[in-house]
Amino acid sequence: METMGNLLILFTTSLCLLLFVALLNVFYKYWWIPHRVQFIMNSQGIRGPPYEFIHGNNKEAAQMLMEASTKPMALTHNIFPRVTPHVYSWINKYDPELVNEVLKNGEKAFPKPKASYLFDKLLHDDFGSTKSEKWARLRKLTRYAFHGESLKVIIATF
Repeated sequence: METMGNLLILFTTSLCLLLFVALLNVFYKYWWIPHRVQFIMNSQGIRGPPYEFIHGNNKEAAQMLMEASTKPMALTHNIFPRVTPHVYSWINKYDPELVNEVLKNGEKAFPKPKASYLFDKLLHDDFGSTKSEKWARLRKLTRYAFHGESLKVIIATF
């Protein structure tokens, strides 16, 4: 009977410890890291919207997207405010040169995300997932394939 009580105490203690570690991991991932990144960026002079726990700025972005989709679209090719209104407002609200530099990604600081295994098997070497020299070669081939004169011949057949 005494060993059963000890086992129960050991089990509940380990369960409480496991829950505490899981809670610490959630706290670290969803609160500490975003606030640390925000502090580092503020110390470098990069201002941005304040972080909100767990969902970040997703509520604000979803609200802006809903508002943009309810308004009628102008007859222009400028669809950026309609497709990503949150990014458009942040560009206007914060430093436009800095946002432009980040979006250009000239130093390759923001690489393409790695595709999942299934996606990689389905579309192995497509134009969107290749990198560096192979991407440049595919781009060169597609430029010749979709050149104006080539497209005129294709359209004439229809």
